[in-house]
Amino acid sequence: MTIIAPLIILNLSTAPTIPEITCPINQEPFAVEVHSGIYIDLVNNDEKSSCGYAPEICLSDFEANGTEKNIDDFYMELLAQAHSANSTIRVFPANDMVNDRLVYFLGTTNQLQSNRDAPLVTGCATEIEIQTQNRPGIYKIETSSTDFATQ
Repeated sequence: MTIIAPLIILNLSTAPTIPEITCPINQEPFAVEVHSGIYIDLVNNDEKSSCGYAPEICLSDFEANGTEKNIDDFYMELLAQAHSANSTIRVFPANDMVNDRLVYFLGTTNQLQSNRDAPLVTGCATEIEIQTQNRPGIYKIETSSTDFATQ
């Protein structure tokens, strides 16, 4: 049963239908599933007094506990994006289903909502290249939609 059950589940599951996505120049289309528990929210301390417990991390705690913040350009970019945002930002690694590659997505909580019934989010994003780290890039969400997402 241990060997057969995963094969049955794999055969019964269907990949989401991804609509055609048109983006402006310098932006790339993306499609990603957003599920509860796969992201962290970097919260400005003025925004909520309840931050500090995952997934809502206080920005001041995130900044204070970065052990390699002076040499890690990935971390420095996340801090810069969080400080320049007017609201909480959501960050998570995911497989972009349009380009079939692992990247980090960064956007507002409204742009990247976790919806159990329709987890697929599509839209356009701008790539933020990370130079010195051997990591996937960061894609900053410019526009997003769940309107055309179907399973």
